[in-house]
Amino acid sequence: EMAPATLSALLPALLLGAIARDTRPGLCWTVPCPYTKACLPRATSKQRFVINIGHQTLELTYPMISTSFTEYVVPEIIWWQYDALPLTRELLAYAFPTARLYFGTTDAPRCLKTRSFRPQGTRGTFTAATGKAFRALVWRRCGISSRPPSAPLRVRIIDRPRGGGGSKNPCRLPGPHVGGRSLSNATIAALRSHLPAALRSAGAAKAPLEVVRLPERPDSLCDQVRRYAEADVLISPHGAHLVHIPQLSPSAVFIEVTPWAAAHQPAYAAVAARLRLKRLQLCSLRPRDER
Repeated sequence: EMAPATLSALLPALLLGAIARDTRPGLCWTVPCPYTKACLPRATSKQRFVINIGHQTLELTYPMISTSFTEYVVPEIIWWQYDALPLTRELLAYAFPTARLYFGTTDAPRCLKTRSFRPQGTRGTFTAATGKAFRALVWRRCGISSRPPSAPLRVRIIDRPRGGGGSKNPCRLPGPHVGGRSLSNATIAALRSHLPAALRSAGAAKAPLEVVRLPERPDSLCDQVRRYAEADVLISPHGAHLVHIPQLSPSAVFIEVTPWAAAHQPAYAAVAARLRLKRLQLCSLRPRDER
């Protein structure tokens, strides 16, 4: 069995086609609609694997990429058989630059050998070794370099847009913005006031608290990745935007802020554990008027 260090060194080259890979004609990986009934177009669908980037990325896209890392196989064709989200399309194009990508049910490719991927929770997502290889691949494509040890500590909040991020559950944090999962002004002020003491107790140097708000409409993959790669300590509310935590530096600390109604959701805890990423959870108290 190959050592993890050797594996992580070889995988980016494998995906870029620099070393031998399985190139048998017609090797197809497919993602069929995971529902008994047809997958609806995104504009009218309420199906989570169609419209939710968290579920689509963690349970389908990342397992596909991780499988390629683990098995040293790059498919000739990837056929996503329904309407894939823009981030999915970008991730597949980055991870499989030599593959022909098809989306939807029209113009079906000719496949001689087929392997299907279906939702499986977070079990198929990255390990520490494959996550490192994927991060190296994306950082190189985006021109991102590791921060030198002498660089000042960077503590960053990545917050969800004020105008969106609603939930089916009443996920509430203190402050006026109680309908979604963005951090309230009061929560950010509390984090800012407690940061100096927390850094002193950890023996760390002083550092300002940066607040970066996600745009209302997603920007490029590299812009998204850079927000995470630049942080030594990342503080962010629970949400689908956290699919990018594999892009955090291995030495980073990830603090997930979870409203009381989402505190039990284990997805990103499981992903962080598989990546061997240091994760802390900050939970809000349940409001008295909530049942």
